[in-house]
Amino acid sequence: MGKSVMGRSGAAHKGLDPPKNESDKQKRYPGTIFKRGKWWARLYDHGREIWRRCNSQAQAHAVYCRLREEIRTERLLPTPRVSHATFKEVADEYVARLDARRRRPGDDAARVAFWIDRFGNTSISSITTRHIDRALTELQVRRVKKVRGKRVEQWLPPAPATVVRYLVVLKAILNDARRLGMISVNPADRVKLPRVNNELVRYLTTEQESLLLKHLPATYHDIVRLAIHTGMREGELLRLTWSDIDWVSRTLSIRDPKSGKDERIPLNSIAHSLLLTRKQAADQSAATARVFAHDGSRLRRTFAAAVTKAGLAPFRFHDLRHTFASRLAMSGFNDRTIMTLCRWRSPRMINRYAHLMPSFVASAAEAVAKFQDSNLARGRENLAPKRTRDRG
Repeated sequence: MGKSVMGRSGAAHKGLDPPKNESDKQKRYPGTIFKRGKWWARLYDHGREIWRRCNSQAQAHAVYCRLREEIRTERLLPTPRVSHATFKEVADEYVARLDARRRRPGDDAARVAFWIDRFGNTSISSITTRHIDRALTELQVRRVKKVRGKRVEQWLPPAPATVVRYLVVLKAILNDARRLGMISVNPADRVKLPRVNNELVRYLTTEQESLLLKHLPATYHDIVRLAIHTGMREGELLRLTWSDIDWVSRTLSIRDPKSGKDERIPLNSIAHSLLLTRKQAADQSAATARVFAHDGSRLRRTFAAAVTKAGLAPFRFHDLRHTFASRLAMSGFNDRTIMTLCRWRSPRMINRYAHLMPSFVASAAEAVAKFQDSNLARGRENLAPKRTRDRG
């Protein structure tokens, strides 16, 4: 913290002494000092000393007061900074720095391209909240979809969560520009976000699992079943190597997970048997060989096609992880156990993913009715007249 705006009066100085009776006036006029035969206005701004030479003490005091007010106003209402850099230049620099330290470069390529298409040659300092609102409105009204290699313009409103992701990318770019001193205020901070509902009930029953595997090529059966029985993400499964498996302790090490720290999870009997069978059939010439040598893009396309044929849409590969969490919840395990096995940091993730099967909820509600019926029956028994034995 720097020093506050203030003047120093009565301090020792070199040079000529002030005229008679001027020392009393100097005390009444803070921020003024007589030095070397001249009156000066002196104040401090964040530790930086500011001097202004004046013709009289009254003028020095007036200059001191004016400078003090200017500094205070600048702190409360900073002057907007003007930068001639274009949005495209700032966005390209931001993406280059981000991709240099992230595991999967190019994750936000489509979203960044959308904003560059809207604000590419616009000065970064001239973008307003109104411009952003217009771009988001266009995003929610018009979308471009490719059909057999041809670009077809059609009305396809995105989900609210998609709109939020686009805005998050823009906010990050503009915050980086503010950090670099190109702008003083981020106009995206004033944009109103749509309400997002992520409490989606997407999991497979055992019957739906069998139906999905029936329409899925046998090549992908093992990776799907392992995802259901371990809760691993798609990228974690594709990066899995044979050296990550501890066959003695029946555990599996996950390298470079989403949390950033290596993790270890237990293998149940189905997951252990599946991997053991696959190991016996695989080439063990290299311990670092991948367990699943699938292409990620082809896996997602094949999985989506099988989901459509099975009539389970919308259902993504990541929802297999939701299935794992939901089955834990339906088996009656507590929140701490579910958090540990799913590797969640926040308890609120349980409410988002670990959904209970509707039949379980219905049976729980019915238990209240049975409780009331049993209490009514017990009450009737207590109110019924007791028969007394005739001693005659």
